[in-house]
Amino acid sequence: MRKPPAPSIPADPRHLAWLALGELSAGQTTDNILTKYLTDEVTAPDRRLLMELVCGGTRQRGFLNAMIDQWVPRSPPVSVRLLLQLGLYQLHFCQQIPDFAAVDTTVRLARHTGHDKGAGLVNAVLRKYLRIVGEHPRRFPLELPAEPAPALALRYSFPVQLIQNWLAQVGLAETEKLCHWLNQSPMIYLRVNPLRTSVSGVLQEFQRWQIPAVAVPHLSQGVKVTGGGRVTDWPGFREGHWLVQDASAQWVSQILDPQPGETVMDACAAPGGKTTHIAELMGDRGTVWASDVSAQRLGQLQENIQRLGLASIQIRTGDARLFRDWQGVADRVLLDVPCSGWGTLHRHPEARWRSEMQDLSYLIQKQQELLQIAATWVKPGGILVYATCTLNPAENLQQIHTFLAQHPSWAVLPPTIHPALASAVDPQTHTVTFWPQRHDMDGFFVAKLGLSP
Repeated sequence: MRKPPAPSIPADPRHLAWLALGELSAGQTTDNILTKYLTDEVTAPDRRLLMELVCGGTRQRGFLNAMIDQWVPRSPPVSVRLLLQLGLYQLHFCQQIPDFAAVDTTVRLARHTGHDKGAGLVNAVLRKYLRIVGEHPRRFPLELPAEPAPALALRYSFPVQLIQNWLAQVGLAETEKLCHWLNQSPMIYLRVNPLRTSVSGVLQEFQRWQIPAVAVPHLSQGVKVTGGGRVTDWPGFREGHWLVQDASAQWVSQILDPQPGETVMDACAAPGGKTTHIAELMGDRGTVWASDVSAQRLGQLQENIQRLGLASIQIRTGDARLFRDWQGVADRVLLDVPCSGWGTLHRHPEARWRSEMQDLSYLIQKQQELLQIAATWVKPGGILVYATCTLNPAENLQQIHTFLAQHPSWAVLPPTIHPALASAVDPQTHTVTFWPQRHDMDGFFVAKLGLSP
């Protein structure tokens, strides 16, 4: 992709978005890209537009490319394709941007970035879109396939393999709702630190700052924030009054149900949302061992520990599959394994496109190895919670079936959960699946396993 001549990062949000989309198409992650381009020099309105264009444009890459491939006889260079994606995204999804502005700014950006020939193509394709939708803005401009899987994949911009997997699990209507949900911007949930404040205290402080927030009825420590702005600027952040953590992730630790004075192991712990939650649930009394292979991510955990004022957490760097010295020492173990992440695709827009090329066999093998070793850490009568943030049976229920077939002294225990979420529990297997379209939170799978005394 052609680089602009100026060494400094441009201030225009559309130009920034074009640069960011180029890096994302080359394999970068959204989190890293936004950290790079959302600098202090970018104004609040431009920050919102930049995030919308980058995250939305990446989510809708499949749909945008389908329009380009149907309407452009010869595939354009990557840099021009990104300009077309940027313009088409604004026309189809950004209702606050007038059509003429979306076309004009994209054509001018093409010329500004040295694509004088490409500017004509950009203008022609964007105007073709406007002719097709006519007086019905945001009407779907392409003919959908007859088969459900490719039709949903095109309409909602997902790989066909993902759609096929979900159709087999929950059927057509639920899959469509799930796709729609995962295409929305993620909600922000906070977990209030009860050792320093209360839910009501946080809500009062947010009200004083005019930040819209409400308590989450099914979470004792949960707050849902519907306002914007930088999280680190919100009241109580520096004081350790709360931590950003999705509702389903909070439920993982609640299902584990750690008690004061216990020894708890958290494998694959960084950056520590569940680790610190476990310590809070124990009243910071007992010992929580947090391990991870990434020393850098464990550094984030250490920062969270200090900010939240917790003293019961010990950190160990390394591959948990090698920790044989932990045998029989834990009252409870949390194993939140690395996974395909299909339940959090709204938070990581590029992840859906990685899944097209992802070989899950290595991940599945690693999950099995982690489960095997983590089971040896548990005392007789103890608890092991296996969790993933994916919606893939091969990484979820099938892993539990495989484990139980090899370990007859273990069994799945019925979890204690809020009545509002009763539908998440499978009455036959006692496992928990939080489906985003049903429970309005990230997708998660949780199995509470008990070792016989």
